[in-house]
Amino acid sequence: MAPSERGPRERMVFSAAQLIRRDGVAATGMREVAAHAGAPRGSLQHYFPGGKEQLVNEAVAWAGRYAGNRVARFLAALPEPTPSGLFAEMVRQWTDEYESVH
Repeated sequence: MAPSERGPRERMVFSAAQLIRRDGVAATGMREVAAHAGAPRGSLQHYFPGGKEQLVNEAVAWAGRYAGNRVARFLAALPEPTPSGLFAEMVRQWTDEYESVH
């Protein structure tokens, strides 16, 4: 699902995951998450009554599912799934991503 197709709650969880990955949990504020997600600040309390702890937990769970699905896609694309083949494919993609931004 493209970011523009996500509702405010999903955008905030996705944004929190991105900001935590980049800056760490301590440096990621709730207001920054709402701004990054393009969501109204008032929606933070509505969707995450447990505050930052709830949002962080949901962002980490989302990131875990994303990583698990990514590994499964890599494995499915390998003619013979092996740990070294998986690692090589992941490094290849990271290298491609790095080179495309720099």
